[in-house]
Amino acid sequence: MSSGHRDSRVDVRVSVPDTVVNQASVESRLRILLAEDEPQIRNLLARVLAREGWDVTAVNDGRQAVAAWPPEGHSYDLIIMDVNMPDMDGYEASCHLKRLHPQAEFLFISGHLDQPLCRKLVQMGFELVPKPFSPQQFAHRVSERLRQSVKSE
Repeated sequence: MSSGHRDSRVDVRVSVPDTVVNQASVESRLRILLAEDEPQIRNLLARVLAREGWDVTAVNDGRQAVAAWPPEGHSYDLIIMDVNMPDMDGYEASCHLKRLHPQAEFLFISGHLDQPLCRKLVQMGFELVPKPFSPQQFAHRVSERLRQSVKSE
């Protein structure tokens, strides 16, 4: 991989009017790690998540997702990963992260649901959101997943 590929981590910050912040639920302050190798999709999804008020770190593959987990302090509340990515796919990255951080919560996205890896993730109990989806559908699924993870804590 070229070094340019590794330097594409993006922290997205979006200004949100006070009225929106005051109406936001507890989940709006949650942190999300997004791993998606397609730049246009990654940027769109990061913007959708940031508009919902979530703190988003976006990376372009599984290896960067593993490296993005902070060694100390507040971890991510949800990790959203594309299943098929170069260098390290979403499944392999999730295995690394689960070993290091058993409490980690995942939501997988894929446009190739017929692949054995997607079937394996579903059999293991992971939630898989099929591409394509609208920004509204995506935000709704993420919100549902965050509510589930907060309830289980």
